[in-house]
Amino acid sequence: MTPFFIYTGIILMMPFIFSGQKTTVILLDNNKTTNGITITTQGGSVDIDIPNTQTVLSSQEAKPEPLSSVEVSVIEQKYVQAFEALPSHPVSLLFYFKSGSTELTSESRVQMSALIDLIKEREPCVVDIIGNTDTKASFGSNYNLGLERAKMLKSFLEEQHIQLSEVHIESYGESNLLVPTVDEIDEPRNRRVEVLVR
Repeated sequence: MTPFFIYTGIILMMPFIFSGQKTTVILLDNNKTTNGITITTQGGSVDIDIPNTQTVLSSQEAKPEPLSSVEVSVIEQKYVQAFEALPSHPVSLLFYFKSGSTELTSESRVQMSALIDLIKEREPCVVDIIGNTDTKASFGSNYNLGLERAKMLKSFLEEQHIQLSEVHIESYGESNLLVPTVDEIDEPRNRRVEVLVR
């Protein structure tokens, strides 16, 4: 039997699921108030909107089996290999910069070792590096400064010889403020780079 885990979402077609085996679809708890999915085959459909409930699909032509609840401990025990194969949840770290520069604050320089450790735990991994600024300079200048901050962190990671499958850099400049401000405000929490490790 093939397990198929859903945290939340909608599946329009599932032809890839049926391979002559039964497929179990389990709605896992995603710790949100809205959680549900409709499973539809040619034989009918079933709504799963209660966490840790399941249906079984035997073919594209057959109606999904009635819902049944599953204890979390049973799910974890029965599908341990499937859970181990799932990708890790992304982790986000913020690094802060001195005003108008690509120089990290002393607190953020200390945090660089935590970034290296995190990446080494997940090698090979994908890293997104997103530069941000406050509103102290012009929009164009802030975009460029955000990009330079992201490039600086990328260069640092390359110097560490860490195995990365992909690295993406981009700049939001002043368009993604952590602390909303008007123009020409020197806000230290907006002068940051977010590093997302997945």
